[in-house]
Amino acid sequence: MFFIKYEEISFYLIVVGEIGMIYKLDKLKKALVLNEYGDPNIAQTPHDDVEHKTSRYLMFKQELCHNNIAKSHVIDCFDLVETQIDISESAGNSVRTFSNFGFGVLLGILATFWKKLETTDLIYVGLTLLVVGVFIGIVISLFPSRIEKLKEMKYFMQLYCREVTLPDSSGRV
Repeated sequence: MFFIKYEEISFYLIVVGEIGMIYKLDKLKKALVLNEYGDPNIAQTPHDDVEHKTSRYLMFKQELCHNNIAKSHVIDCFDLVETQIDISESAGNSVRTFSNFGFGVLLGILATFWKKLETTDLIYVGLTLLVVGVFIGIVISLFPSRIEKLKEMKYFMQLYCREVTLPDSSGRV
C-alpha cells in the first residue's frame, strides 16, 4: 500500500513533465524558425501550419532572397510550374492501367484459392491483407506526391509575390 501511493505520485509527475516538455518543444520550434529563417510575423505566411508550411515557406523565401531572385522573376515562372503540374497529373497513366489489370488478375487467382480455404483461414487472410493494406497506405501518405510538391511551390510563389516589401532597420526597402 505504501508503494502504490508513490507509484501514483510518480505517474502524475511524469504526466506533468510530459505536458511541460510538449509545451516547451513547441516554443523551441518557433524560436528555431525565428532564428534560422526570419520572423514569420513580418512575412505573408501560409494560413495553416499543420504540416509546418510556415517554416518551409520561410526557407523557400530565404533561398530566393539568398540567390537574388526578385518577385518579377518569380511571376515569369508561373506558366512553367502550371505546365509541370499538368505533366505530372498526366504521367503514370500506363502504370495505373497495368496495376489495375494486375490487381484484377491477382484477385482472380486468389478467388480460386479462397474456395478451398475454411472460414477461419479466410478471416486470417482477410485480416492480414487489411493490416498490410493499412500499413502501405500509411507509408504512402508520409511522402507527398510530385503534384503536391509542385502545387505547394506554386502556393509559396504566390505568397512571395504578394508579400509587401517592408523596410529594414536602416529604413531601406
